[in-house]
Amino acid sequence: MESVTISRRGDQWAYSIEGHGAGMADSLLTTTRAVNERIGAPPGQNVSAQWNWSDPFVEEALAVNRTREQHRREKRQLDVETRRTAVSLADRGLTVRDIAQLLGISTGLVSTLTSSSAVFGGPGDVSLPVEVVDLLTDAGAVTRHGYGDRPQQFEYEGVMYEATGGSHQVGGGPEVHTYVPVA
Repeated sequence: MESVTISRRGDQWAYSIEGHGAGMADSLLTTTRAVNERIGAPPGQNVSAQWNWSDPFVEEALAVNRTREQHRREKRQLDVETRRTAVSLADRGLTVRDIAQLLGISTGLVSTLTSSSAVFGGPGDVSLPVEVVDLLTDAGAVTRHGYGDRPQQFEYEGVMYEATGGSHQVGGGPEVHTYVPVA
């Protein structure tokens, strides 16, 4: 594993690679590229490196990054637990409004979490998260949901759809991924 030391010098990033020299770059992205090039990594691939930061503000930023990643993992687990609980409450005969009030979520989300009309995956395994997708049909965009990992392609109502790689998010709601019909 290569050892790389990075520090901020004015408006530049200085880097030193043990046994491979040093240099300057104007952004962290160009620094990473320059380090990979000096070490001899194949194009498009990063090398295994121990990154050492000499500036405390970078460590503070990385700590925030790690905390955000932990929150993303916890939110995914909470989403799974919310779905499991919503399905369990629905199975007990509670109304959508009662479930929404108990869980502190909207009635629309309760309907999505407990629906059996998913475009991919199955509602039976409540450990799977709900994914929201927009299908771009001839009649316009149609929002649907699926369970589990989003596939690259799936069939819905006799039409094969493929992921575009694009998505959007409104007002802190779920990320909605876009699919188009396969020609």
